[in-house]
Amino acid sequence: MPPSAGKHNIQEPLTTIMTKKVLFIIITLMTILACKEEASNKIYVLDKSEIDHIKYLKSAIPFQRMDENGERYIRKKGGVGGMNLQEPQLDKLIECNSPVIDDVKAILVMDFPSKKSIAYEIYNEKGFTKKELVTEISKAYSIIYGEKEKYEISLHNLSDLELCGILEYQKDNLTYLVTRVELIK
Repeated sequence: MPPSAGKHNIQEPLTTIMTKKVLFIIITLMTILACKEEASNKIYVLDKSEIDHIKYLKSAIPFQRMDENGERYIRKKGGVGGMNLQEPQLDKLIECNSPVIDDVKAILVMDFPSKKSIAYEIYNEKGFTKKELVTEISKAYSIIYGEKEKYEISLHNLSDLELCGILEYQKDNLTYLVTRVELIK
């Protein structure tokens, strides 16, 4: 009987096992990278006239803050104070944890102070609360302000802007959130 007869060749199964593990790791990494790329935010210019019609309007969502006494903040020059886009005070946001958007994906539409309507896709598996929307909008404006020339941003500083509200539009199973941003008075 030859010396290898009756013995198992350990080298062959080990090679097969290692090959399968390497393939598993490669497939896992590719899947993770594909998901990450798919979920990343995309910025593009949007023709707002496609959605800006009353028949697509679903709701209006105000973003107001409290004063030191826990009351709704009213400016001395009039108007209710919104959320500063450069440094939002999320702890002062009225109804900050209330869910306002159920959809996993939404498209933020920002057209002030830009000369263009800029779309920014956002994702959240659980939908969005007011606090999460303010965070996403602040992040989007920071990115856009980093490329002022590209998006034709007028001379205002990001710290001069505040989010006062959002108009939610629904068209073709997509949610569009048109920001209402004003200069701080």
